[in-house]
Amino acid sequence: MRTPRPTPALLALLCGLCLAGSGQATEDDWSAPYAQRWDRTRDATADLADALRTAEATGRLVLVVVGGETWGRCRAFERMLERDDALRARYRETFELVKVHVSPAHRNEEFLSGFPTVPRLPHFFALEPPNRLVGSERSVAFEYRRYGLEGLRPSALERFVDVWSGYLRTRERPDTFRGKPTQSATP
Repeated sequence: MRTPRPTPALLALLCGLCLAGSGQATEDDWSAPYAQRWDRTRDATADLADALRTAEATGRLVLVVVGGETWGRCRAFERMLERDDALRARYRETFELVKVHVSPAHRNEEFLSGFPTVPRLPHFFALEPPNRLVGSERSVAFEYRRYGLEGLRPSALERFVDVWSGYLRTRERPDTFRGKPTQSATP
C-alpha cells in the first residue's frame, strides 16, 4: 500500500501552525514581543527598528502606541481590538504594532524626544519605513463621554485604520483626521 504524499497547501498550513506555536512572529500577526504588552523593561528604540524592518518587508506602516496597562484608555484600546475580530484584522493588515510603555515612574523621554509632544495617553504615531513619521493622533479623537461613562468609539477606530490603509494604497498623506491637522516630524 502506498503512503499518500502531503500536498503543498497542507505543508504550508502545517508550517504556519508550527511557526505560530513556536512563538516566532509570522508576517501577518502581532506575536512579536513589542506588540504583546506595554513593558517598561523593553528597549523602545530597538523595538521600533525591528518593527520598521518587519513593516517594510510586509508593506505595512508601524503604529506606535504610547501608553501603559495602568491607563484606562490603553486597556480600552486593547479590549476593543480583542473583541472585534474584523477590526483587529484590519489593523493587522495595515500596521505593525509597537507598544511603548510610559508611566510617571518610566517616562521613556529619550525615545519620545524624537516625536511630537504626547499630551495624553494613549497616543498613536504612524510611521512609514524606513523611519518617517506620517501621522500623530491623540486618543481624544477616539473617545466618547456620555452619561458619566467613558470609552472608545469603534467607528473612530475604524475611520483611523481607513485613513491609513488608504495612505498605503495611494501614498498621499492625509492632511487631517477627524478635522484636526496631523503632526509630522522625523524622529
